[in-house]
Amino acid sequence: MDPELQSQLDEANALLSQRKYDEVAQFVQPLLIRDTGGQAQRLFGMSQLGLGKFQEAVHILMSAAQLMPNDPTVAFALGNAMSQNGQTEGARASFERALGLNPSHPGAQLGYLNSSKTLADQAEAKNPMKAIEWLYGPWQMDTTNIELGQRILDIYIKNGWNDSARQFVDLMPARIKNSDTVVAKLKALPFDAPPIDMSNIPGVTTTGGPAPTFEACPFCKQQIMSGLFQCPHCKMSIRAQRNMPGGNYKPEWQEVTLNITCWIGIALGAFMFLSVFLLHAQATTAGSFSLLVGGVIVVSNILILNRNDTWMAVSKILYIISAMRSVTCGCLSFSSMGKVYGETRQAMMIEFIILMIVGAYSGLMAYLLNHEGE
Repeated sequence: MDPELQSQLDEANALLSQRKYDEVAQFVQPLLIRDTGGQAQRLFGMSQLGLGKFQEAVHILMSAAQLMPNDPTVAFALGNAMSQNGQTEGARASFERALGLNPSHPGAQLGYLNSSKTLADQAEAKNPMKAIEWLYGPWQMDTTNIELGQRILDIYIKNGWNDSARQFVDLMPARIKNSDTVVAKLKALPFDAPPIDMSNIPGVTTTGGPAPTFEACPFCKQQIMSGLFQCPHCKMSIRAQRNMPGGNYKPEWQEVTLNITCWIGIALGAFMFLSVFLLHAQATTAGSFSLLVGGVIVVSNILILNRNDTWMAVSKILYIISAMRSVTCGCLSFSSMGKVYGETRQAMMIEFIILMIVGAYSGLMAYLLNHEGE
């Protein structure tokens, strides 16, 4: 970036830290047409938020979030602006995004909790199961939150879902589960709850009694609430056939394919790494290079499996470059085949096939990483 432009942005950041929002807005607005990687949009949006212009702040911070998708500060500011603008559901999603980028962000934690409570308040009268769903996410982030846990338990009990209430209590930490309040509530529940009519709740089966509330994650097998978009334990994305609890899990094929290709990559990298020692070639230049490449392949695929946002973004760029290089070199190799014959032609054909396979693999990985990072 131009040093003069960076200096202007640094000055605007200093003004923002002093809460001189009017000055920040006037200073940064001319920079919005410049290529600042989203920094000008972030500064201008936060100045509008500070000035109480929430609608304008939402609009400009959305642009900043697209340009700076891995910045938790932008995600938090967007969530704050949407919350102030009455867009509670969008605010919750932005706070959740900020926590995904920085799990210890205190403002995002509080914003996620408060927006979840607000959405639960709005949903509880008409759709109590949806209210539980709104509260379940923040509760799993902090299972020691007594207020959240007891509120979820009370909704189960209030609606006669006694078996689900007992299941939920089993998930509570022992200190809370064995508290006098929770124990008293469980003792008051009848053991043989009569079937209840669930026909007024969309997406829930009416075969008698409440639909199941907890199911096993298809990846890590931990018990989680049915219908969640993402497993809070292994962080894998899950898609449900129905939005309401009771729907069967159906992982997207991109998710499964990415996991399979990563495990294949780990196996190939480990084989390359171990073969150097089996051949006693670690002291040679080629052996040292193979050790380095094999180790990098194993570590990078492990990071992708753990959904490391930074490494996934870097890997996507590297795979795009690899795909473009392989296709370009393959086309050049193919166009030169008409000028050679014999063994040289066969070697060039093999090289062309390998380049096309590498290009296809790199393109697939770039697509899968892009899909997973959406």
